[in-house]
Amino acid sequence: MFYTAENMVLCVCGDIAPDEVEDIVRKYLKPLQKGDVKRVGCNEPKDICKKRVESFMDVAAPLFAIGIKCDDLQIGEERIQACAENEIILQLVFGKSGEFYNRCYEEGLLGDRFSADFSCERGTSYIMLCGSTPDPERLYLKTLEEIRHRKESFCTVEEFERAKKVCYASALDTFNST
Repeated sequence: MFYTAENMVLCVCGDIAPDEVEDIVRKYLKPLQKGDVKRVGCNEPKDICKKRVESFMDVAAPLFAIGIKCDDLQIGEERIQACAENEIILQLVFGKSGEFYNRCYEEGLLGDRFSADFSCERGTSYIMLCGSTPDPERLYLKTLEEIRHRKESFCTVEEFERAKKVCYASALDTFNST
């Protein structure tokens, strides 16, 4: 019941007449349904469901995903600030301009398909590191080692400034297309 016309916005780009868009919408969109919007909450447990899951498939290079659960954040300024902070921290610790990525790249452990993302949704937030590696176990241990190292000696001013600039440039880049 959530995905109804009352809860949507239609954005159309290109060389098309508004009348044509209206005709298409009238043809394919179901009549408006009245009723309450049902929101399904997420009751994500604090504990990890499974520490490790492996699946063996026919791929050119082993793929990995490392997930780190974070505390749930309430909607509002706290969440906005935490998202910005986590984006900078991830760029600093695991970004392609940082020491960890470059060390692992030079050792042949990581390629250019590596990504580090923070996701914050209603009821859950987490960090996800993904990519391909010839040795997932070794990369996992290096990741844990990097996290331990960063807990002891977080970063230099130069590292922080570089990460902040990368995040700023990335945000500006999102305005380059519709």
